[in-house]
Amino acid sequence: VNDTEITGDSYDPTTPGDYEIYAKVGDIIVSPTITATATIGYSALSVSVSNPTIFTSQTVTFTAQDNLGRDLSNTATFYLDGSAITGNTYTANTAGDFEVYAIYDAIQSNTENFSAVTPSYTTKVLVEDYTGTWCGYCPRLWWKLEDAVAQNANIIPAAIHDDTPMLYEYANSMESTFGISGFPTGKFNRINTWDESQGQLNDAQAELVGLGLGINSTRTGNDLEITVKVGFDLTYTEELKLVLYVVEDGLHYDQTNYYNDDSSTPVYQLGNPIPNFEHNNVVRKAFTDVYGDVIPSSETEAGDIYTRTFNVAIPVGTGTSDVHNPDNIHLIAFVVKGSSKEAINVQKADIGVNQDFD
Repeated sequence: VNDTEITGDSYDPTTPGDYEIYAKVGDIIVSPTITATATIGYSALSVSVSNPTIFTSQTVTFTAQDNLGRDLSNTATFYLDGSAITGNTYTANTAGDFEVYAIYDAIQSNTENFSAVTPSYTTKVLVEDYTGTWCGYCPRLWWKLEDAVAQNANIIPAAIHDDTPMLYEYANSMESTFGISGFPTGKFNRINTWDESQGQLNDAQAELVGLGLGINSTRTGNDLEITVKVGFDLTYTEELKLVLYVVEDGLHYDQTNYYNDDSSTPVYQLGNPIPNFEHNNVVRKAFTDVYGDVIPSSETEAGDIYTRTFNVAIPVGTGTSDVHNPDNIHLIAFVVKGSSKEAINVQKADIGVNQDFD
């Protein structure tokens, strides 16, 4: 072997590599030279789960890998609570805690745990209406959003104004970030363009999410103490951020109306512009960064409740971004994914009302 005589007719290589082998009788080589390659054989198997916590009716995926990094998920046998299953996925029909391990070629992996839970929180949908008093087509999205909210109370509207009387200070930044190219535009859960149908919002509201929010506040004069809670059914490993809006109702400004002559619309013959039109759900200020403040990753695991208290002043004044009447404000809080900026869930609460998890 490699020009070194060995005893007997077998050889155990100690290191990986290529070995040249031939046989001799006396000093004469009587065989051709062959090359054999030695590799490291696997000696361990590990198993992992796609998510440590899932909802009942959801599917978890198992992965098996040997110590050489080879994926054996399609050839290993997985055991759930001690019983072999077919394939490498499992759909939980009941809530509970589960154990899984894998066996391949008589080698057994480690055991991993995961849980299936029943959803605790109602899914709610944020719809941000990019609008302006100068926009003659904007009444259309206004009445369609009003109808959507009337049919589904879990749809929460917020108006982002890009106009002189009610300009939101970050309107232009948000328009650039979320790709607003024309008015009106509705964005649900921040990044998805609303086609102005009820069904699209209802479908979004029907999806299960792994967290919910609660809001409680007290007002003393123009000072607010606001407590926002975020509860977690599922573990989130990606960065999450919290956004908190104060919004105002009952603002009256003329609204350009291109539907004044359209008898099929609710703004028919109201004028162009509509005088003294009532604007509601107008975003006045974010008490966080407009794209969210980071929620510590140590508090985003299943069963956690993240709590943050804000002591802030209502921005009362006569400016375009000021609150004109503190008696007409309410709060909207939502959690977004740090990477995509998509809102996961949202909550709305009046001032002085404890809107707990629901």
